Amino acid sequence: MAKSSLEKTWLFHEIGRCYLELDKAEAAQNYGQKSLQASREEGDVEWQLRATVLVAQAQVRLKDYWSAIRNFEKALEKAKLVHDEAAQRAVIAVSGWL
Repeated sequence: MAKSSLEKTWLFHEIGRCYLELDKAEAAQNYGQKSLQASREEGDVEWQLRATVLVAQAQVRLKDYWSAIRNFEKALEKAKLVHDEAAQRAVIAVSGWL
């Protein structure tokens, strides 16, 4: 039903967040990847940041720590790119224990 890449980005992200809350990390990771792909198609760096964080959080739950670290690093780069200092601090705080 979603028509634009931006709508798909948002929809996939929300579905992924729901799966993460339900402790279904594999499904959350899959929807996070779909959100990331749609945000790349749209060229929206802020949504790429959100989707990358979702993927990393799912990977932590899946105990795929190396992939999670790489994705948190990518998220931090995107937060710096859009000059979002709050997101930078949040990514550092969330990934700091890895």
